[in-house]
Amino acid sequence: MMTDKSREPPGRRIRFTELGWTGGGPGARSKQVAAAGKHVRLMEITPELMHPEWCVKGQAGFVIEGTLEMRFEKEVVQYCAGDAFIIPFGDHDKHIPRALSPRVTLLLFEEDR
Repeated sequence: MMTDKSREPPGRRIRFTELGWTGGGPGARSKQVAAAGKHVRLMEITPELMHPEWCVKGQAGFVIEGTLEMRFEKEVVQYCAGDAFIIPFGDHDKHIPRALSPRVTLLLFEEDR
């Protein structure tokens, strides 16, 4: 069944190939769609990314490409292509991401707070 794309509710179908990249500073860029209090982000980071502060965002993610290091207060976890993660919102799970490969591509899911 064919559907008229203009009639689809926002976020029903996300075509990242039709979205432009936005910069997030050196070493980061993303494509993002927000609807119904949720955000879906395709993100690329490189070793140039210097995350100066702890991130307290809650997010679920999937590593599409590369190797990612996530530093938490009491541990460091490495994620490779094919790995997924769920990080709850708040100080208890604050984290700092770092690309260990030349490029890390992530699909992230976040909720408004």
